Amino acid sequence: MVRYRSGTDITTQILEAALEPSTQTAIMFRSYAAHRQVKYYLSPVPQNGSIDYMAGEKKYKSKQEGIKFLEVYEQIELLAGLMATAVLSE
Repeated sequence: MVRYRSGTDITTQILEAALEPSTQTAIMFRSYAAHRQVKYYLSPVPQNGSIDYMAGEKKYKSKQEGIKFLEVYEQIELLAGLMATAVLSE
């Protein structure tokens, strides 16, 4: 069964891929995203403050806001999993 990823899933994987300074190509491979997807999701990201573009190195790095987003997203996924387990066990 093919599972399509939401924009939030792709954004999360891009932020995870950029936890250490990474080129666009490295982010593409680590996040399992196509070049077009990475370009699309990286274009607004530096403007919202969750990722930083280091022009001299041509690399992206997740900022503190992006790391906070990843932490909250992980907590939400955990709670959703717990709720699904509780519902299925009833």
